[in-house]
Amino acid sequence: MKALIMTLGTRGDVQPFVALARGLAEAGHDAVVAAPRRFADLVGGAGVAFAGIDDGPLRLLDAGVLGEVASGGLRARIALARRLPALFGQVLDDCWTVASQGADVVVHNGQVIAGQHVAERLGRPAVLGLPIPMFVPTREFPWPGQALPAWLPGSLNRASYLGMKGPALAFARTVDRWRAAIGLSRRPGRHDPLRAPDGAPTPVLHAVSRHILPRPADWPQSAEVTGYWFLDSPSGRDGSAAAGVPPEVGLSSGGGSQVGAGLPPEAGRSSGGVPLAGAGLPSEVERLPGAGSQVGAGLPSEVERSSEGGWPVGAGLSSEAGESPGAGSQGGGASPSEAGRLSGAQVGAGSSSEVERSSEGGSQVGAGLSSEVGQGPGGALPLGGALPPGVASSGRGLSAELAAFLDAGAPPVFVGFGSMSGPDPAATTATVVRAARAVGVRVVLGTGWGGLAAEQGPDVFAVAEAPFDRLFPRVAAVVHHGGAGTVAAAAAAGRPQVVCPFVGDQPFWGRRLHRLGVAPAPIDQRALDADRLAAAIEHALSAEVADRAAELGARVRAERGVETAVARLEAIVRR
Repeated sequence: MKALIMTLGTRGDVQPFVALARGLAEAGHDAVVAAPRRFADLVGGAGVAFAGIDDGPLRLLDAGVLGEVASGGLRARIALARRLPALFGQVLDDCWTVASQGADVVVHNGQVIAGQHVAERLGRPAVLGLPIPMFVPTREFPWPGQALPAWLPGSLNRASYLGMKGPALAFARTVDRWRAAIGLSRRPGRHDPLRAPDGAPTPVLHAVSRHILPRPADWPQSAEVTGYWFLDSPSGRDGSAAAGVPPEVGLSSGGGSQVGAGLPPEAGRSSGGVPLAGAGLPSEVERLPGAGSQVGAGLPSEVERSSEGGWPVGAGLSSEAGESPGAGSQGGGASPSEAGRLSGAQVGAGSSSEVERSSEGGSQVGAGLSSEVGQGPGGALPLGGALPPGVASSGRGLSAELAAFLDAGAPPVFVGFGSMSGPDPAATTATVVRAARAVGVRVVLGTGWGGLAAEQGPDVFAVAEAPFDRLFPRVAAVVHHGGAGTVAAAAAAGRPQVVCPFVGDQPFWGRRLHRLGVAPAPIDQRALDADRLAAAIEHALSAEVADRAAELGARVRAERGVETAVARLEAIVRR
């Protein structure tokens, strides 16, 4: 089976699909991830074939536009909607250049827009892969794409999913022009990713834990919840047990994914020793043992296949995706692929008891958790200590300075807002530090894409990038923006969370975690102050919340999300 996996977004939107691609490769299939060029390191470093596409709307994140939208209200959102279609032209062209080499199935996250259309052009099935339940309507919770009023009656939940019609309307002209260019007609329903060209329902795989989001009873059979797609150690080749912790959902100062240096020469590098992704790729696409085809460096922009029939890489991309000789990988732009670095954490093994629904629709986490899923006494990962025996890690350690800070006292609280940046990062940082000191806890600041300033002190340590699978088990709680990837990482680490959302699905996850009892009520960024944050951190650090978070973590770590998704894709292609 040849699987084309297409995704667009921040690291949390890309990393689950890297895990899926590696799971497919380990099951004997060919898979390539088509994603923004800045993620070449992340994809290639996991041993997965990479095809870069234009960054498109990510340039708005680089400019801090989404933070402005979060504080600017409806007018700012309308202005953003008008700007977006013009940013997708090259994205669509790049997607077809990659897809034109053929595939047996196209998995896409919806945000990339091209997914169902290239599948239609190829005459192959499209599958929605969703870290966020944005597309399939349900009565059980409202559309996560927008923070809706608390007074909205549950009877309107299904209707709220009409919000997904907005992007289809906004991009209709851009997509129709592109469809015509690749030979597709203007058939009815062409902009609905939930319907195949023949009118059949599109399969939807939700890369979410059922213990955080139980599958709604009114979803169609075509919609499933698989469990999170975490980056595992490949087939347990490091000898680790099957239990584990979350993926390397890292923070990058420039918005790109950093993988590191010191790669072996046999790890898919070009003859010059520089692994490039994007433009000018050679026909000799090297493979890692047991992994997907690797990107190389050097030749034309045409898509090339490897001699082993592996996936094409670097299709039709501009020369901006290269790197100057001897330079290191740069975040935020067209990063080179540090091909060959295997990373991620092993997850899986065993199953937990069936989750029960609460009267509010949430899942109850409580007793009856297995002690065989990589946790310490009582179901928790050991607070502040090393990873438990049998739990695989990303292979990337913490910096010596960060490790020393962690060792110097009680477990700190982590605070980071990922790709989100408010109007005044310095003021937000001061608020965070005041709140932590009011509670009497040390703090690790994840500066991310500039949402927090790099303040340092005896009780404060700022880090631009760190592997969450190594860091989160050593902190007492995680304060973050509510991105789906960070929610997953903190949940799998068994840590309490405090969500301070900006936009989009972030308030949704904050409410879900609060309902589960593993987080206080979310604090909107516009209402964030030191007193509110201090109270929320104190609540999160209470024994009751910490115990619930540990129990939830054990359940999440016991799931086999990637294996489930691979099995479903195999069944879809067979039929």
